Amino acid sequence: MTPLVYEPPLTPGREDAQRLLDAELRNPEYQQSEGLIERIMRWITEWFESFSASDGQTRWFLIIIVALLALLIGYAIFRITQRRRISHTHSSQLVGLLVDTSAEEYARLAQEAAAHGRWHDAVLARFRQLVKTAEDNVIIHPDTSRTAHEAAQAIAAQLPSITDALTHAADTFDTIAYGDITPHRSHYDDVTQSLNAYTQAAEERRKARVNAS
Repeated sequence: MTPLVYEPPLTPGREDAQRLLDAELRNPEYQQSEGLIERIMRWITEWFESFSASDGQTRWFLIIIVALLALLIGYAIFRITQRRRISHTHSSQLVGLLVDTSAEEYARLAQEAAAHGRWHDAVLARFRQLVKTAEDNVIIHPDTSRTAHEAAQAIAAQLPSITDALTHAADTFDTIAYGDITPHRSHYDDVTQSLNAYTQAAEERRKARVNAS
């Protein structure tokens, strides 16, 4: 007589599927949205109870739904926590201008860093060149306590046509300064384009004032 060998079921039943989902949703990283998770769990529990543990096909269907829900919820929580971290933990960085460093010196530092592929230093120096140039042109008054976005807003108040370019440059500065992403040539080029946009807008403003006088 052949002995009976016990093997675990390949298709977990309704209770097993619900237990797997409960375990996933109790993960500590989900606790920031506890109220939402509890509502989802209650809805899923009621939904499970509406099914009867009939055939294997139904059980497989339930397992697939559970897996998809867990992935979607995990992704949603990840996005929420990322936005909170950026908006609440990350305020705009100080520009960090040095009183005795000229716009020309920042330009040299930016070009030198870019030539050696040091994109972090290149991006920061290029943005500082932009702000220092605006101070030298009396577009904004000197202020060593400004953050990147405060500087961008102050310049944009005088040159509103390049508000988007200035905001983008400040965003890039903050992102690189915080180390949120690996800097590349494209980030340096973006800030350089914002500097070029500033140069053109400042010149147009100067000419308009000369013609009006």
